[in-house]
Amino acid sequence: GAVLLIIAAAAQPIAQQGVSLQAPFQETDISVPGHEAVTGIVDFASGATTGRHLHGGEMVGYMVSGSVVLEQDGVATRVLNAGDTFIVPARVIHTHTNRSQSAARMFVTYIVDKSKAVTTPVR
Repeated sequence: GAVLLIIAAAAQPIAQQGVSLQAPFQETDISVPGHEAVTGIVDFASGATTGRHLHGGEMVGYMVSGSVVLEQDGVATRVLNAGDTFIVPARVIHTHTNRSQSAARMFVTYIVDKSKAVTTPVR
């Protein structure tokens, strides 16, 4: 069955095979009024993809292990390997796909407007 990718309680769930987010470690108000930082770990099984989606704020990530392909509208496709960092600007449509034969893990922080969904699927 599908695993739900849920970024935060207010997030829209994205049902994707083989992608899971461990419960957010932290949801904390920041110095920008009405915004918060949400952090967590995203695990990708071999062949897993998030599907096309966007976030209500910036996504700042660090590849802990493995590799994923980041396809982001308006930017060249990038392979993210363990130790790489990346930023996806707010409301930019993108996909993360693990095209390797092993699992991958990324640590993510979202800087988001509390009134917007953290993650929104795009058809």
